[in-house]
Amino acid sequence: MELIASSAKLMRTFQTQLDSCITVHLAVAWASVSFPEYHALVAAGQEIGRAVIGTHFYQTAPEFIEQFANDKRVRFALDHSGVFHPKLYLFEHAHGGWSCIVGSANFTAGGFGRNQEACLLVTEADDPNGAIWAKALQSIKGYWKDAKPGTSIDLDRYRAMRERLARSLTHAAGQFGAGKPGRPIEEIAAINLSRDEFFNLVREGSHHSLERRLNVLGAARSLFETGQFNAMEREDRQRIAGFREDNDMTWGWFGFMGGAGVFTKIVNENPDPLSDALDQVPLNGQVTREDYLAFVDRYMRAFPLHPKSGEPTRHGLGTATRLLAMKRPDYFVCLDRANRPHLLPDFGVTLPTHDYEGDWD
Repeated sequence: MELIASSAKLMRTFQTQLDSCITVHLAVAWASVSFPEYHALVAAGQEIGRAVIGTHFYQTAPEFIEQFANDKRVRFALDHSGVFHPKLYLFEHAHGGWSCIVGSANFTAGGFGRNQEACLLVTEADDPNGAIWAKALQSIKGYWKDAKPGTSIDLDRYRAMRERLARSLTHAAGQFGAGKPGRPIEEIAAINLSRDEFFNLVREGSHHSLERRLNVLGAARSLFETGQFNAMEREDRQRIAGFREDNDMTWGWFGFMGGAGVFTKIVNENPDPLSDALDQVPLNGQVTREDYLAFVDRYMRAFPLHPKSGEPTRHGLGTATRLLAMKRPDYFVCLDRANRPHLLPDFGVTLPTHDYEGDWD
């Protein structure tokens, strides 16, 4: 019996057992592709006996399912009454020999690579009577009997659900946008506040501005309920855009944009593209990623093009999120020069001013 406590040793042990076996059986919670042991299993061909792969939480790569969908020796655990969670690799060798790797490692690039896993290698020398071999093989046969062939999985639906879940998992790991990972969710104070804790912090803020902020949001809501952005009076557009102040209303609370010269000129003289952008975001109900990206696409069309690259210039998250925060403050917060130095470090991320998808994440 041998402890395998490093990925390098696990890879070597698996490859050695696979190379010398007559047949390999396996039962794992998840499987992925594009790592050496996967390619070795595919190349093994006729050496596969029975394989059972779990699909819970959509963690098994759809490419793996597609590879083995028509292989009658490989089935997938689809029963969601409980999580299919074994990690069992059983190798049958010549002359009655056998070996078994059992432990925490799934058949994934992480399990055989970057993760910290612990497994045991058990051989016939550890169990001359073969009780472990018989029990392990019996278990895999039982799993296999209850599992389904890959052809029974709707891969298009599976891929869509996996993509949705993957975004949640990257956020949980502190991955927001295309930059380096930030802090894990459990280390971000703002996310871990209860509703009451958060509300009390807002209510007791040093500026004592809750009532005035709510007045701004209420006034903005009334303007959007009245009509589209380009149908508003110019002074009202300036209020929404964050560069007009009134004696009784502090519109700059949610991002003062008076220094954004190109933006203010567009708001004053050519508001149609910005209005079209804001129309992509519903005033009520759910705002989706697609709604947001449609807003970004049209928002950028409002800005002048660079003479050489032909790309929009003088736009950015500050002015974009100011508009969004006025229409849907339940979804968006203005990310400007005033709060970037405080908000982004709280999440442990950097966010370029043109990383719009990163801002949504």
